[in-house]
Amino acid sequence: MTDQNVMTVPNWVDLARFRFVRSPTQKPRKALLFLRSFDRGSWHASQLRQAFESMDIKLDL
Repeated sequence: MTDQNVMTVPNWVDLARFRFVRSPTQKPRKALLFLRSFDRGSWHASQLRQAFESMDIKLDL
């Protein structure tokens, strides 16, 4: 492959538009797990729910 076969597409952001970033809360209240093939009734889901509940975080699957 030569340099003639490579195209560079620059990545940029409009810093004037996206300059404000909110500070995260000290402790999250909710968590979201999205995976198309994830079984909500599985052992793994149960373990995740228990782990998040022990930290007082609501887990949405």
